Amino acid sequence: MKKQLLVSALGLALTTTVLAQGTTGQATVSTSSLVNTWNALKESPLSLLLIMDSGPTINQETVKVDGVTQEYDAFIGYKLSDNDSIKIHNAYLYEKRADTEAFSDFERINVGYTRSNILTEDKHGMGLSATVDARYRPTGYRRDYTNSYGQGRVSTKISKKMGAAGLSVTSYYARPQRLNKTDDMTTSTWENTVAQTYDFTDTLSLYMHQDFYLRNNPANKGEGKTLEVLVDLSKSITPDFSIDGYVKGLPINKKDHWDVDAHWTRAENLTYGLALNLTVF
Repeated sequence: MKKQLLVSALGLALTTTVLAQGTTGQATVSTSSLVNTWNALKESPLSLLLIMDSGPTINQETVKVDGVTQEYDAFIGYKLSDNDSIKIHNAYLYEKRADTEAFSDFERINVGYTRSNILTEDKHGMGLSATVDARYRPTGYRRDYTNSYGQGRVSTKISKKMGAAGLSVTSYYARPQRLNKTDDMTTSTWENTVAQTYDFTDTLSLYMHQDFYLRNNPANKGEGKTLEVLVDLSKSITPDFSIDGYVKGLPINKKDHWDVDAHWTRAENLTYGLALNLTVF
């Protein structure tokens, strides 16, 4: 599956030139054509980022690793101008636990438009950008879980850089496209992410966030309230390839109340992962 996903993502934007067979009967590849094509893509408004995120699943009863979960993401971008861009995000999920069949899901397609540099640090003391996007869930359990086949979302991001450190606040508001329109338990989502970054070196950085998530509905009951805390250490191997190791937990994951889980820091309640990030062009 991994190979199929990566090949599919690469096939969206890469072209390989193969010359016809010569007198020796062997196919040859035009190196100069490949280099020219590659350089043209690197310099074009197009971009392609591939991410493979993998981590263990933990059995809550035995408190032992019992499988693996993976997410494959492809981000295809197009820069309209210095301040305007479009991005398409495709996400695939895969999970395999002991003694169970493997589970896979084409989790979402997200299309978004971003306006950058609404405010800039040199002129206004902070950066501001805004995004409007639409999400579609082709199949999968999230359709039933969220009672929606997609959602429309708007967000703003305020950022400030202070030497090697950085701080940002991103606020999202989303309205779902409900499957069952008579169900008033799913109507809107508010999400606020506070993030901190620190660059130890040019190739080693730390990222942390606190993500507050609230699901609203007219009935004012069964409203999800979540706080996620994440710590991520990133190492750049080359300018286009990096590796991230992270751990995250849910101090709060309740309905209707912002109650802290006293056991959220236990190993079996945390999520661990390793992400491989490749900027193709």
